[in-house]
Amino acid sequence: MISMSEIKMQSESVQEKVTNVSAELALAQEESIANQGENDQFEIIAAAQEQAKKQAIVQENRKKEEARIAQVKTQEDARRLAEVKAKELARDERAKLEAQLAAKEEVAEAEKVTSAAADDDSLDEKENLVFRNIIFDFDKSDLRLLSQKELDKIYAYLDKNPKYVLQLDGHADWIGTVEYNLSLSERRAKQAYKYLRVKGISDERIVYQFYGEALPVAPNANADGTDNPEGRQLNRRCEFDLKEEGTADIILKF
Repeated sequence: MISMSEIKMQSESVQEKVTNVSAELALAQEESIANQGENDQFEIIAAAQEQAKKQAIVQENRKKEEARIAQVKTQEDARRLAEVKAKELARDERAKLEAQLAAKEEVAEAEKVTSAAADDDSLDEKENLVFRNIIFDFDKSDLRLLSQKELDKIYAYLDKNPKYVLQLDGHADWIGTVEYNLSLSERRAKQAYKYLRVKGISDERIVYQFYGEALPVAPNANADGTDNPEGRQLNRRCEFDLKEEGTADIILKF
């Protein structure tokens, strides 16, 4: 027969085991919660790292695209700069060629005038007198040497014939805007006007007008659309309209 003391001991043993089991269960539960927290933390960290990688890829792609756009822009700027330089070079070359052509024309014209004067000594002064247009370099209003000589002839005629008055008409070729060419033709007419005023012709006997590119005397371009430097040279001119004061009759022109 089991004594009370044994029963008590057995009861205490069972109670101790229950307590130990409860403690083990609680510990296991705590470990499980802790492990779950660590797993959640690892997942968050992994997700953040993945998001960072994606952002880094996006930023890298953006930088590459910006670099490509910058390269394209640089190439486009370089192309435009090259085009501008090419146009400037072509313009300078064209101006140089036209200046050379004008110099040759001046020499030939001077020789022609000298020869004509020698051959026509028998003619009276009025019949032998010829005034020619003065022409200008590209985009210039400076008077050439031959132009000054032509203006000297006009001055001499006006000085000897005080009843005559002079109208100067300035013109331009068609390169440039309409507004710019109008201003350029005005400067050309003014140059001739000032030259004669300085020589001594009174303001009442000289007037000037300007027409820009509106009244060409030669084609600015060839029939096939290409540039016509010779024609444009003739259009860069100043014409003279010489008449007796109080009349409308044109005595000499061109």
